Amino acid sequence: MKTTIIKLIIAIAAFSLTVATVVGSITFSRSSEYLQREIESNVRNNAEKYANQFSAIFNHTEGMVDSLVAFVSVTFDPEELARDPGYMERYKEQLKGVIAETISATTIAHGLYVTFNPELSPNNDEVWYSYQDGVATYIEADFEGNLRDFSEPYPDDMQYYFAPIKAGRAVWTGPYFDRDIRINVLSYSKAIYAGDFFVGIAGADVTTGDTTDIIKSMHPYDNKGYAFLLNDELDFIITPESMPVAALRDVIPESYAQVASQLMQQPSGNLRLEVDGKRYITGYARLNNGWILGISQLREQAFSPIYNLNRVLLGLGVVISLLIVLFSTLFSISFSRPISIRQNTLEAQNREKDVLLMYQSRQAKIGEMVGN
Repeated sequence: MKTTIIKLIIAIAAFSLTVATVVGSITFSRSSEYLQREIESNVRNNAEKYANQFSAIFNHTEGMVDSLVAFVSVTFDPEELARDPGYMERYKEQLKGVIAETISATTIAHGLYVTFNPELSPNNDEVWYSYQDGVATYIEADFEGNLRDFSEPYPDDMQYYFAPIKAGRAVWTGPYFDRDIRINVLSYSKAIYAGDFFVGIAGADVTTGDTTDIIKSMHPYDNKGYAFLLNDELDFIITPESMPVAALRDVIPESYAQVASQLMQQPSGNLRLEVDGKRYITGYARLNNGWILGISQLREQAFSPIYNLNRVLLGLGVVISLLIVLFSTLFSISFSRPISIRQNTLEAQNREKDVLLMYQSRQAKIGEMVGN
């Protein structure tokens, strides 16, 4: 009987544990998948939010330059320039008022300028205002002292002039060190034409210091992540100090082709990267100018809620298993006790019958002996 009870306990416990394991596994899997999607979505949404902020800054800067280009295109007179030797100086004075007023009305761009075609004048003429200490300050560009010339190959600090001419469109350039104001800047510039006549370049500067500060402040998950900015060729514009590299292919040489394909085809999304043996979850979003803003987080930090859930579910599983075994034992004992009592009663009655039969048989044998 004891063997039967033990088998019953084992059967009930095994069935209960199997059901609990299946249900727990399904619950755990779905919970983990949900949390993982939620975390990846959060990282991506952060990237999209900051990308929208940067796009607003860049849109405003581009709008100022486009307006300045339109103004010069309409007001500059190439025929008057050819007739009047003093035309350039008068036009520059007119342009100073326009640029100073424009740069004073914004707190986003650091500088606004028009660099004239050097073939129009031997003076390398430029009208440039920089917003410094809350005041629009006129900058006398020292072309000769800073060795700025207009011959190729041109250095990084002259790409603001040559890049839009070569591209045939407005471009964002940089970052580069401006030797006149002695700071690092990003520049948006666009070629100016009065009809078919090339007048020069109009552009605006945004300091990389402000941009870097914004990028470095983008730290989701208790300031344990970091952000970066890529140009449209996937070269780093701004990176954290812990990543002194120039291009994305240098960081992930093995998976670069696949990652680059996704970055170019999808305007926003998530990436799973491995850098120096560390696994990251990265959200990215494309800015309006084609650059890409990314926010990376160590997977073990980003997915810590999942790991915590694992530990909780494991603990609950152990507790539930113990409770199932205990319940099965108590249930089996309570269920088998009436059967055991009944069986003991029947066994006692059978023993009494056996004794009585033995006694009757003995008496019959005694009677037979006496009769003989």
